[in-house]
Amino acid sequence: IEWRRSQIEYGKNCIGYKNLINLYPDYELNKKKGKGWKFDFAMIEMPKLEEKVGKKRWVGRYKKWRQFLHEFDNLESVIAKMRK
Repeated sequence: IEWRRSQIEYGKNCIGYKNLINLYPDYELNKKKGKGWKFDFAMIEMPKLEEKVGKKRWVGRYKKWRQFLHEFDNLESVIAKMRK
């Protein structure tokens, strides 16, 4: 679990995650409360630390989440996509 925690913290320190939180402050709240997403595109949840899955499956979910975060690295392109 410690390894998983360090990977999640690494993802939270990236530029994409910070931009995502700036654009959608409810991202963290929706994840914690278990509500349905209220966004205009498919959101990908952060992998859960305590989830009872094997390492390969957890890493797969983590990679998918990180790829999702990289979409938010360039804030101008994200805003342009939202306007279309």
